[in-house]
Amino acid sequence: MARHTSETWAFSARTVLAAALAGALFATAPRAEPTLCPAPDPAAVAAISVDAPDPALVERICRVAQTAVEELAACNVVVARPVTIRINDDLPPGCVGQYHCGEGLIEVLSPEFLKERELYDSAFHQLDPKAYFDSIITHELTHAAYDNTFCPFGTCPVTAEFLAYSMQVRSLSEADRLRFLDGMPRTRVETPADLALVLMMAPGKFAQLAWEFYSRPGKGCDYVGKVMAGDVLLDFYLP
Repeated sequence: MARHTSETWAFSARTVLAAALAGALFATAPRAEPTLCPAPDPAAVAAISVDAPDPALVERICRVAQTAVEELAACNVVVARPVTIRINDDLPPGCVGQYHCGEGLIEVLSPEFLKERELYDSAFHQLDPKAYFDSIITHELTHAAYDNTFCPFGTCPVTAEFLAYSMQVRSLSEADRLRFLDGMPRTRVETPADLALVLMMAPGKFAQLAWEFYSRPGKGCDYVGKVMAGDVLLDFYLP
């Protein structure tokens, strides 16, 4: 869980004036256009753009995102529409990334902020910050892909999070996946309804149980393909 401390700042008249002038200049300055990531085969890879202040970070996110899109497609998760990935260190407490449904926009914390604030949810706390950041990109791109699948309830959070966490863990290196599994609970879910209860009552354990469910015989990428096609739904109607 993220913890943000409030700080009290004392401003002199001069610093207040300077801040006001800087704010006015910033408000009138146009926001830079996101950088379109180069794609070796534009017809095979969804258009990914990155909105980040550091060119080196833009290059890194482009590389991570393009690899993620290709690996997701190999597991029947197709990012079919253009997506913009924006660095935003003002996300709500406890949030490390979010996808804006219908907008093709992903917002994530910067790697530096993620490392300094130690914003790790319980399932991924053993990962190196770099590996964690990269996996968040995969998680949110999965949400972007599932955004194209029809949900009869308006929103299907259990199905969406099952896909996103399964693909996030799948994206880890073997060593990082073993670290993730070291903290895995010894319990398991028996039905999709059990997953729904875990998401509502113990979201910190959901990633691990989703991966356990995904890893069972008869599941894996074939099962994911059925979920992406809308043939399998893990949510159920609650009146």
